[in-house]
Amino acid sequence: MKTEENSRPFLLVNEYQLTIEDHETFKLEVLLFKRSNGEYMVTKNGHFGTILTGSDYVLIKSHLAEKLVQLAPYEVNSKPVIIKRKATGEEWKNYSELRFTRSIPIENYFESSSSEIRVYNIGNMIGISQKLKEQLDVILRQKDGVKFTRNPLLAGG
Repeated sequence: MKTEENSRPFLLVNEYQLTIEDHETFKLEVLLFKRSNGEYMVTKNGHFGTILTGSDYVLIKSHLAEKLVQLAPYEVNSKPVIIKRKATGEEWKNYSELRFTRSIPIENYFESSSSEIRVYNIGNMIGISQKLKEQLDVILRQKDGVKFTRNPLLAGG
């Protein structure tokens, strides 16, 4: 049974993911490997979006992680990380790993609903409730490079 679309959580995605029909804005995301020491290694070159996801991680620019934790401290926490490109010695220290207290399996997304202020891991994507989206709309800047969608295909899920 499907829930009302307006109660389903939004997915917070990179802005360029919502314009994939415009081939000029389609970008392949960098691929990372999470090491046991908590560092991330670049395994395939690509675009460093505001949000980086893989099979076992969700990273977001640190200033946005701080905003999410500030607005929903019981829902999500973050830990600063270091991303390294071994071949060139480059390092990035402007990302944080998100850790969620709630998750929704991607196959249950269309049946899910959300109220109050909630943050979810939805198939290694960031899901947020309508109430949290309203608060984020006020503080997100256009240059933050993120958008909201309810279409997991556009979000990469």
